Amino acid sequence: MNCASFTEAITSVIYRTINSSGTGCTETGASTFVTPGHTNAITISTAGSGTYDLSIHIDWNADGDFADAGEFTLVGNDVNPGTFNSSVVVPAGAICDAAVRMRIIWNYSANTTQATACA
Repeated sequence: MNCASFTEAITSVIYRTINSSGTGCTETGASTFVTPGHTNAITISTAGSGTYDLSIHIDWNADGDFADAGEFTLVGNDVNPGTFNSSVVVPAGAICDAAVRMRIIWNYSANTTQATACA
């Protein structure tokens, strides 16, 4: 986990067996199992001041980008920092026998779209 002192950051993520916390931390080795066709809860806590967009990007087919249908979930536009509860729908065709990437973006003063993920 790489940590720094950020005042505007994602401070924790809870998704299935992943429970990562620490202001400004980037988790690079976390993993969990999912089942295609299921919906799973995710809780994301954030810090900062002002309004942000919060989004989740998951490369379900492991093709190296976040551009395919179902790989983008917008949690909120122009939201204040806090704790957000959302759902992640695992597509029926999701890769379930290989690692896939997840990127969570807490984006200040922007309109987050699927393209914002910067694969």
